[in-house]
Amino acid sequence: MVRGKFAFFALLLVAVCLSGCALFTNFAQADGVTFAPPSWLHGTWSDSVGVNTFTITSDNLVLEVRAGSTRDTIDYQKTMARVSTQEASSTAYVVRTNGASVQSVLTFAKIDDKSLDYSVTQNGKLIGPLRLTKH
Repeated sequence: MVRGKFAFFALLLVAVCLSGCALFTNFAQADGVTFAPPSWLHGTWSDSVGVNTFTITSDNLVLEVRAGSTRDTIDYQKTMARVSTQEASSTAYVVRTNGASVQSVLTFAKIDDKSLDYSVTQNGKLIGPLRLTKH
């Protein structure tokens, strides 16, 4: 049951992201989007059943979603629109992006050194939060 819930969340997240990401590809490449996550967020983070895994570096966010035999990867550096604002602190990282028709807010809220809550809001619709743990 829990894995099914995570799989549903993962597929919904991918569907929402992919529906908007296709619009952003040329925008992102033309404008050279640069993410700047704080150092506490760098590393690999995943949910408790291994459906959603983020790899976060000093300038990128990559989400890999595994649901059954399906595997999708979203490389935010390559697919998201312009970063309009970023807010970083010792406990949170919030990125707002603007595209042709989709505005997104990615939120990473630190619980402790090994866990955080992740959520995404696109055009006012919230998905999450999803608890992630660091590897």
